[in-house]
This record gives sequence, structure tokens and C-alpha cells, in this order.
Amino acid sequence: MLFLHLADLNRVAEALRTQIDRRNARLAEIRKLHRQWVTMLPTGSGHLMQHIAEQCRLDLRWLRTVLADVEAGRIRDTPDPARLVAKT
Repeated sequence: MLFLHLADLNRVAEALRTQIDRRNARLAEIRKLHRQWVTMLPTGSGHLMQHIAEQCRLDLRWLRTVLADVEAGRIRDTPDPARLVAKT
């Protein structure tokens, strides 16, 4: 992501869509397993499954935001690299 402004944005968008599809599939599988096992799971396992599902949703929101920026052409380099150097 550091060099997103230098990348082929069509390929980046394709890769982001692939990752979104994978996260959606993973989330669906987690939900399915949770429904199947909810009554048998120990408390810690239930919390772990909930955490994994929440992490998937967080990743999905982030991936969708990046994809929206890529598709809208809102990818830019820093406008003034000298200011970055001066800050360090």
C-alpha cells in the first residue's frame, strides 16, 4: 500500500476484489460453523469465533474503502516530498 500510487490500478482493483471475495467466503463459513456448533462450543471458542468474524468484517470494510478509492481514481502521491523529509 505504500507504493499504491505507482501500481497498475486495474491490477490492484482486481486483487482487491479477489480479497473481498475471499473474506466474504471466510465470513460465511465462520457463520455457518458457528450456527452448527454454538451449543457445543466452550465459551472461549465461541469468543474466538466471534473475534475472527469481527476481524473479517473489519478487513472487508477496509478493502472496500481502498477499492472505492482505486476505482474512483483517488490515488495520489505525496504532493510535497520535501515536507516529509523535513519532518523526520
